[in-house]
Amino acid sequence: MMAAAITTVLFTKSDLVRLAFDGMGAHTTRYQLVDHVRDPDDLGRSVTEFAPAIVVFHTAVDIQNVMRWSARLRTLRSIDSAGQTNFVLLAEAQSDDAYLAAFEMGADAYIAIDQKIEGVRSTITQLLSGESFWSEREVAEARARCGWCGIKVKLMGLEQIDRQILKLVTEGFSDKEIATSVFVAHQTVRNHVSTLLATFKVRNRTELAILCQKACHGNNVSAA
Repeated sequence: MMAAAITTVLFTKSDLVRLAFDGMGAHTTRYQLVDHVRDPDDLGRSVTEFAPAIVVFHTAVDIQNVMRWSARLRTLRSIDSAGQTNFVLLAEAQSDDAYLAAFEMGADAYIAIDQKIEGVRSTITQLLSGESFWSEREVAEARARCGWCGIKVKLMGLEQIDRQILKLVTEGFSDKEIATSVFVAHQTVRNHVSTLLATFKVRNRTELAILCQKACHGNNVSAA
């Protein structure tokens, strides 16, 4: 059972989530009764005011939201001075798409409205104990099952210069050759490649090229 001093903020009208938390002894739970969170700044105000251990936010799972929330969650973590707030995406239903959307946007975990209460409580307990919800194996399996949708989300969200550089990386160009092709400094290309490696969570440019080629089913990444 959760300690009574734990503060949680729920941005949802879901009875399932409220029942799950109430049954864990979270007496300081605060509810923001909205169907979906449309403005990530709402979460920022809650983090600043309440310094919660858990924030559950209900939002649509689509490409636009993933890219928007990915940037905003990074900002939210910067105002979480204690670094203790866990952000949990609440999806409409359990699916690989929802799982990967939560992972790609940088959430600490995801739960779903069609999930059993015991599953929700297990996820929250796991986070509060300091365990990671994500595992490399499960993320890889989810990507394989949903046809690399998580990678495609990232590809679609890249800036044009990153798409150009990635296209040339997949074609085997060196950093110097890429710099000449896109008319930027060699060091600038190296910086972009390093960022791409981190974004796609791969160790080197060969893994990056293979991953993106598979995600695009053998097609080149568009530089448009």
